[in-house]
Amino acid sequence: RFCMNAPPFMRTWFTCCLTAIILIFFPTACMHIQSPVETGFLNRTAVVGDSTARYQVYVPADYTPDRPWPVILFLHGAGERGSDGLKQTDVGLGRAIRLNPERWPAIVIFPQAPEQTIWNEQNERLAMGALKQTLEEFATDRQRILLTGLSMGGYGSLYLASKYPDRFAAVAAVCPSVGEFLGYPLLFGSNLEEATQSVASALK
Repeated sequence: RFCMNAPPFMRTWFTCCLTAIILIFFPTACMHIQSPVETGFLNRTAVVGDSTARYQVYVPADYTPDRPWPVILFLHGAGERGSDGLKQTDVGLGRAIRLNPERWPAIVIFPQAPEQTIWNEQNERLAMGALKQTLEEFATDRQRILLTGLSMGGYGSLYLASKYPDRFAAVAAVCPSVGEFLGYPLLFGSNLEEATQSVASALK
């Protein structure tokens, strides 16, 4: 009632004092106010040496940082190479997620290899850099990091698995060319549906 009947300058003074009290004595209340978490396919940039490269991260609609989420690193085939940071989500796992997002309760990383390159040592740094940044940005389960790839990316997934045998919980290589990748448990798929079912079962 005092505020309602007080002169305007008194009401302004009272409001400023009340705000100051809240900021001084209840600072944590202000800190806990968070903006909504972005979900869906998100644009990201990885730093690789002296250059940068675009990639995509898929975050499920029901993502919450209150629990750790499994992670999938997907390596695309030759037809999705480029620098737009988008094309690699049009084929393979990106398409599967858009058709049935409820089947993929995981954070999925989509790096993109430049034109006229393959998933070799040069692009290894790109893929692992995108993985590292994602693990730092989101609440992730580092014991459930899965690796998969299609065609050229199938070979790339075997290549990365051979270089980092303790990093990945499982590998699902779709139509890869197979070199000397011995001593590592692998899931091979002759088609996309078979391989995606293997990865989806590993998420449960």
